[in-house]
Amino acid sequence: GEEDEGYNRSRSATATRTDTPIRDIPQSIQVVPEEVIEDQGVTRIGEALQNVSGVTDAGLFNNFLDYIWLRGFPTSQGNFFRDGIRLLNYYTGARGIAEVSNLESIEVLKGPASVLFGAVEPGGIINLTTKSPLSEPYYSIEGSVGNYDNYRGAIDLSGPLNEDRTILYRLSGLYSSSDSFRDFVDSERTFSAATLSFALNSRTDLRIDADFTRFSGGFDLGIPAVGVRPADVPRDRAIGESFGEQVYEDFSVGYTLNHALSDNWSLRNVFKFQNFNLIESSTPFPASFDELTGEVSRANFRERSVFDNYSLLADTTGRFSTGSIDHQLLLGVEYNSSSIDRDQDIFSETYPSLNIFEPVYAEEPFQPEDNFFRDDRFQSYGFYIQDQITLNPQFKLLVGGRLDTFIQDRRLRNFIGGGDSDQSFEQTDSRFTPRLGIVYQPNDVVALYGSYATSFQPSLATSRNPDGSEFEPTTGTQYEVGVKTDFLDGRLSATLAGFI
Repeated sequence: GEEDEGYNRSRSATATRTDTPIRDIPQSIQVVPEEVIEDQGVTRIGEALQNVSGVTDAGLFNNFLDYIWLRGFPTSQGNFFRDGIRLLNYYTGARGIAEVSNLESIEVLKGPASVLFGAVEPGGIINLTTKSPLSEPYYSIEGSVGNYDNYRGAIDLSGPLNEDRTILYRLSGLYSSSDSFRDFVDSERTFSAATLSFALNSRTDLRIDADFTRFSGGFDLGIPAVGVRPADVPRDRAIGESFGEQVYEDFSVGYTLNHALSDNWSLRNVFKFQNFNLIESSTPFPASFDELTGEVSRANFRERSVFDNYSLLADTTGRFSTGSIDHQLLLGVEYNSSSIDRDQDIFSETYPSLNIFEPVYAEEPFQPEDNFFRDDRFQSYGFYIQDQITLNPQFKLLVGGRLDTFIQDRRLRNFIGGGDSDQSFEQTDSRFTPRLGIVYQPNDVVALYGSYATSFQPSLATSRNPDGSEFEPTTGTQYEVGVKTDFLDGRLSATLAGFI
């Protein structure tokens, strides 16, 4: 579609997987464009999402994970997407701090979105749209210096690689390091991304993307509460240790292939491989807190894990008419395969307790043997259909449905407490999630809408009910009505929504 400029984006592909005006979508969606990200000096996703209603930014969880709530539901377990592909799968729980330096926009779709995106929480999804290669040469370098030895530098290069401009590239990189107002909480981060796009012919184009992130930083375990308030200690007080650290590497590579069958029909194929390597995650972990004495009992926690995910998506989009009624039909299939290989040492040894009022820290970490092992495999299949129907210029319908099948095979070996237990767990869940919406536009600046949407999330339990039955998946249903309006020739938009 045509590229929007400025703060107010009028179109989105997140809600329908098609390039659609936002006012034609019977669901609440907000877009944070690149211009807002740059002008606000945003360095992480949570900061950008403070512009979005219904979003609660709970900060960086332990200093390495964007912890976002959307319409009252957490998004940390799989509601983050990049260019329409899930950032790893929700069942792995592996996702570090997403980079913002190479983003074109952040799109927030509120409410159940399982029809197009599979298993997600009912609060909605957050889709990160990355920058595309440019046909004109572009070069950018920037840097910043801030409090607590904060240093950040980024570079962004783009342009054509041949005279016909059928091969375009984009390269971006970032380095940042910082201390903190919190003791033992420092961080270092490097990021690089490369994109190549090929116009293979007048009807076919191919885009190849790859990116790599490395992060290392100390844990921030917070301050214990006394009653309903944080304990009365200096705000820099830490209950961890200087040797506590989180080190991970995040790599992904994939392609997007688009082919126009005709002026009205097109095919799309997307593949992405993602690897999250948790090289080291270790810290004395708080086990209990005595509010009277201020003593925090602490146990050892250490983890090393490898998460792999393969995503494959194929769909076709077509426009046609039945009499005076226009249709935009979307048919698609999606496959995901994920694995977790996790080694942990959990509470095998106890560190000396720490008094938060007069802390005496340990001098070196424990190096015990691992006592917990996981070998998990997940597969999911999704088949979806959607029809955007224009009855007349004032009335538009959105009808869709998706059938998901989720298969999990989990192997656990547990030596915690000196025992030896070997467990295996298998479960298959299937659900159909429908979606229905209607939009009425009495004029060019007002749109009234109503929608019914559903969500599906399989159980991730590693055991069964006491009677031997499997845990049921979690499902969500939402009814929403709202009004969307445009002001100042489309430069200002507003949405008012009510939902249950």
